[in-house]
Amino acid sequence: MCLFIVLDAHTYEVLRAVEVPAASVQKASSWSKHVNGSRISTKTQLLDFDGSVDRTDETSAVANALGAHLG
Repeated sequence: MCLFIVLDAHTYEVLRAVEVPAASVQKASSWSKHVNGSRISTKTQLLDFDGSVDRTDETSAVANALGAHLG
């Protein structure tokens, strides 16, 4: 499984978190000479892949709890 997390650039608030099966990520990624590896964009409709799960609420709760603990 892979977890993609999109954060707000200024506040670091969790905007979206999606868990995606590794096989789906491999199929949707493309080779990039620049990074010498495969790439996938978080602009991809990750929730459209079979087995994908929206984990935004859980990830946001953990981030908020850590922020409260560290703040």
